[in-house]
Amino acid sequence: MQVLRPDAFVRLATGDTLLSWFIEVDRATESPRQLAAKCRRYRAYELTDLEYRQHGVSPGVVFVVPTEHRADRIRRVIASQPLDARGLFWVATKAEAVQTLIRPKIP
Repeated sequence: MQVLRPDAFVRLATGDTLLSWFIEVDRATESPRQLAAKCRRYRAYELTDLEYRQHGVSPGVVFVVPTEHRADRIRRVIASQPLDARGLFWVATKAEAVQTLIRPKIP
């Protein structure tokens, strides 16, 4: 398995809710092919079930992007992933990032 290198990792707990996130800060430098490969690596890691066994929750992946145009591009890459992998990923502009982390909407 390839090593994951997220830009950040966050765990948020409120009451009995625990949210866990890998955060990818996107600077619009990676091609769709590179983004798709990154998505596949995160999905392969999720399938190991390691995080769930250790912490009781599997992290989602949030791509924090500079513009809505870039968000659309990443959403297209995510839509090209297998159906059972797509729910792992969220996309948020910088302005939406905090809200997405604390109250994620089902993609």
